Formats: sequence, C-alpha cells, structure tokens
Amino acid sequence: MDNRDPIIHLHPRPLPADVTERIHRAFPGKVAVAVEERLNQLRREDPKLFGDRIVRCIVFCTWRYPSMGIDIWIQQVRTDFRDLIVAAEYDRNYRQLRDFNRPFRDEDFFAENRIRSMTKADIEMLWINAWSDLYEIVQEQHDVRCLLPDGEVVDVEECKGWLQDSAYSGYVPAVTARWVLGKRGVIASRTPISGVPPHPDSAGDKPNA
Repeated sequence: MDNRDPIIHLHPRPLPADVTERIHRAFPGKVAVAVEERLNQLRREDPKLFGDRIVRCIVFCTWRYPSMGIDIWIQQVRTDFRDLIVAAEYDRNYRQLRDFNRPFRDEDFFAENRIRSMTKADIEMLWINAWSDLYEIVQEQHDVRCLLPDGEVVDVEECKGWLQDSAYSGYVPAVTARWVLGKRGVIASRTPISGVPPHPDSAGDKPNA
C-alpha cells in the first residue's frame, strides 16, 4: 500500500482576457510574449497567490515603471503583496485611484500616457494654479474646511496635498468657493487629463452636496 501523500494538481485559470489584451497593447512583441509566459508560469506555481488582481497589478507596475522590470514586482508579491497593490492602485496619500479587482480600463493607462508626454513643469503648473485659486478663496480666513470628492472634509494643508497628488496622478485639480459644514469653505474637484470620464464605481470625482 502506498502511504505517500497524494500530489494535488491545481489547475490555474488562464489569464483574464483583459490582462492578455493589455499585455500585447502595452509591451512590444517579444516582451509581451515573455510577460504573458511568465505570468502563466506563476499562475501554475501558485494560482492562489498570483490571482487576477495581483497579475493586473504586476502588469500595470511593469508598464508604469519600465526601468524596474517585472522581476522586482514578482519579488514584491512574494515578500508582501500588499505593497504591490499600493504601488499599482493608490496615490501617495493612500487614496485609491484604480481597482484591479475589476478588468483593466483604458483610462487606467491613458492618463499615465498623457502624464508621460507632459514635462515636469507642465504637471507642476496644474497644482500651482489650483493652489493659487485656493489661496485666493481662503485669504485671511482661519479654520477653512475643504470638501474632497469622496466626501471627506479636510483642512487647507491636506487639501493642498490632495490637489498636488491629483496632478501627479493624471488629473487637473480645481477648487471653488462653497459652503462646507455650514461655513464658507472650499469644494475640491478634478477631471482626468485624458478627458475620459471617471469610472462610476471609482472613488468619485463629484463632491457630495
């Protein structure tokens, strides 16, 4: 009688269609083939760890940071996959900009392409202009509150950080004078640089009234 533990063969699902399509749109021929083969290999090795969300994050980060290569992101998954998700989906203030539980959207990449075509000075002017408008609204007032698109109410310094991060994340930030919590305040908003409307399920870009 054979008392050895049986070998359980897991049958990983193929890469989602949106991932395969994006790989071949984002990378040149031989590179795309290599990336696709590598991800399929990882799915065979550990289909649970390298699930759909993780492979989307790997593809996005490999495309967004071409000088780093795919291996560093694969190693990040093995070390702590949460850091990969933060790099792919969140801005510097840990606000979620993308959700790779869902299939890729063109705007996830289009805004990044638009940023790449802009100079550092172009991007800086986006948030500098928004800061200038903010200062003009606030002037000498104290304890001014700002309403962000996700409904969070923050102070002026936090609002400045949000405006700056928005510019570096592919948006044109803006502020307008409005009533917030019963006092004169500021409504912050942003529109995609690409001109593509934000996804309806994203952390909205329309402030709650």
